[in-house]
Amino acid sequence: MPEPTAAAAAGTKPVWSVFSFIWGLCVVIFIVTSSVDFFCFFRPFYRYVYQRLNTAATVGLSEADLTRGTDILLDYLKDRTDSLDLEVTDLQTGQPDQMFDEREKAHMVDVKALYQHMLLVKRLTGIFVLLWIGLLFWRQRERVLTLLKKGYLKGLAVAGAALSILLGLAVWDFDRFWTAFHHLFFHNDLWLLDPATERMINMVPSYFFNRLVIMIVVAALLALALIALLLSRLKKWQASGRLAGGGV
Repeated sequence: MPEPTAAAAAGTKPVWSVFSFIWGLCVVIFIVTSSVDFFCFFRPFYRYVYQRLNTAATVGLSEADLTRGTDILLDYLKDRTDSLDLEVTDLQTGQPDQMFDEREKAHMVDVKALYQHMLLVKRLTGIFVLLWIGLLFWRQRERVLTLLKKGYLKGLAVAGAALSILLGLAVWDFDRFWTAFHHLFFHNDLWLLDPATERMINMVPSYFFNRLVIMIVVAALLALALIALLLSRLKKWQASGRLAGGGV
């Protein structure tokens, strides 16, 4: 009688490995989208860039009006307000003015839709990550760490390579990278704002997004490396008997 394979002997079918790989990809997607969600609304970063670039003077506003404009912009993306109407004082003319014009507002409708779709992806991948861990503890308790570690490392190899390429492109030629991003995710030219007439492009110029993208990718890569280290440590502790459960 032929001997059973190692997978069969352990009671593991290929489907567990396949879905563990998908789980690994979902972890990566969840971490990246979480990093985007955190840093895009990290107000100390905005204050740092504004001070470094002297943004208030560039856009012709007081520091207070610039802060108010930033707050309503971020609240709009978070769906905490449904309008970008905000009256500010133009320091060059001394007259009241709308913070954003109609073209900027129309572009932010697209940006908000993109952000809300990203949030949906973040939530769905987060739910799958938790559900899969729970299912493994229920049906493959003895091989939980083995399946999670192998699936994660495979998913990380695929997605981590893509992230590293993105980071390299952002560092090498950010303007080309950023233009390609807009062509991919926006189907109009509303994102082509005029720095001579529109404040938004001066509030968040190329320098802002360059630093933001690099910060997001680096933070995500560090978090993903820590997860890989944690899974490896847990597997070693399990093999040494310091954790309950066996399985290889």
